[in-house]
Amino acid sequence: MSIKYLLKGLKMPNEVQCKQEDKDSYTSTLILSPLERGFSSTFGNALRRTLLSSIQGFAVIAVRITLFNDDGGQTFVTNEHDQIADIVEDTNEILDRIASLKFYQEDVLDSDYILTGDFNGAGVCKADIFENGPLKILNSDKELFVASSKVSLSFELQVEYGRGYVPAETNEKRIDEVGTICIDAIFSPVTQVSFTTENIRIGHRSDYEQLAITVSTDGTVKPSETLGEAAKIIKDYLQFFIDFDEKLVLSPEDSQEKEQLEEDKVLDLSINELELSSRAYNCLQAENVKTLRELVQYTPTRLSNFPNFGAKSLDEIKLKLGELGLSLKSTEIEVD
Repeated sequence: MSIKYLLKGLKMPNEVQCKQEDKDSYTSTLILSPLERGFSSTFGNALRRTLLSSIQGFAVIAVRITLFNDDGGQTFVTNEHDQIADIVEDTNEILDRIASLKFYQEDVLDSDYILTGDFNGAGVCKADIFENGPLKILNSDKELFVASSKVSLSFELQVEYGRGYVPAETNEKRIDEVGTICIDAIFSPVTQVSFTTENIRIGHRSDYEQLAITVSTDGTVKPSETLGEAAKIIKDYLQFFIDFDEKLVLSPEDSQEKEQLEEDKVLDLSINELELSSRAYNCLQAENVKTLRELVQYTPTRLSNFPNFGAKSLDEIKLKLGELGLSLKSTEIEVD
């Protein structure tokens, strides 16, 4: 008996209705029907969880504020507790307002952007000072701070494309530039999700169900688009359960990403993993070469210039790297 025969008669949805609740609040209700009994709550919970946790968006992860004095000198605001002279709001409040900015791009071209903005004078400073960058700001009229007298300062925002919530402590590990303040980043453009289920009648049966899921976003993306993305994420996960004996074919992009991850994993290995002779290992240690990523940046000529480094050590390193699919640089490249 075939699987197709066993599933014959399983009721499948035949339409999705989209109701625009409020254009200004970016809220839509999407209705899926008909569904077999129990499927509406199953799908509703899965979609709600995915919508709230896994939809991508832009967020500020770090801010750099530079103050300029009348003599042309400059100082940095080093943390959220530093008070900026002649600014009504405290620094922490300014950072909160910057974190609430809503960025978007018609076609996402990159995952990392630096936006700059300058303010000179007194009065109200709004978010439109950052509109000269590649990203659009939905709430560009948002007030960032009020200067009680003339001030001169500049902002540098690091904006990334990501998903979920990333605390400032995590971002701090990736940024080491002096004067940079890391902040909590909320990437998700979805602000609220709820769903309801109800029984509907089709023919003589009244136990079919209808799922109505209501999605609200911050306006940078349409609710229907986020629902489509959430459904695709769930589909991609479940794809692995379709046939345990069938190997999934990765797309060219996924294959390249997998190869890059594997290569990075090898490059980050310590030179200890090469199991070199004492002479070759000590020569590399003396020149502060600690990982394979650092080692492959050298040419054979530069390695030969290391003190006490001979042809035998060079051949040994070439052989060991070759076993891992790596090689030394063929042209001269400066290494810090």
